[in-house]
Amino acid sequence: NRTIVFGLANPSTSLSVDDANGDGAVQTFHTYTITDDDVLAPNEISLNISQTALTEGDSSTFTFTTDHPAVGNIAIAYEFRKDDSSDLPADLFTFNGSSSVSGTVQILDGESSAVVTLVSTDDSLPENNEEFGFYVTSVENPDDTQPAYFGGEPVTLSITDNDSDYVLSFVQNQSTIDENTTTANVVVQLSNPAPVGGVSFTVS
Repeated sequence: NRTIVFGLANPSTSLSVDDANGDGAVQTFHTYTITDDDVLAPNEISLNISQTALTEGDSSTFTFTTDHPAVGNIAIAYEFRKDDSSDLPADLFTFNGSSSVSGTVQILDGESSAVVTLVSTDDSLPENNEEFGFYVTSVENPDDTQPAYFGGEPVTLSITDNDSDYVLSFVQNQSTIDENTTTANVVVQLSNPAPVGGVSFTVS
């Protein structure tokens, strides 16, 4: 908004500055305010990802950047979803550190960027390589004079497993029991801790 102040001064001969309308007040100044009714151009938000192909234990940063400094705090909601096109939430155990599978990050008033950090879990379980989609689910800016929006598309992130396949073996390759013994224990072992649900095998 703009303000202009007018003042009366230096009247000519036979003219004085006084109470012209008889209301008891001498108005020698007048303030004129021009209200700005223009709406700022929408603030587009772009996304830069440090790496999209990770190996278990790697991290990646997701940096949101606006075209120009934010007017009011801009809240960006995001979510990781499994298989890119699926609505199912990503596996919680795949992520740890400073990020979850969903959340909100803010670009603060006057700032131009915000960062989300993803850290993949380096477990010891042999498993398939995984793909996840990164989605921006909403952008909210309470300041109506400068709407903000995300101009990007969902991004696919891959995590490559770095664990060897399971190896199954007997603890000992031979044992001896008496012929009258009705039961015998034969111990087998896995090279890695068993996954949820265990493993199955046949002894013949």
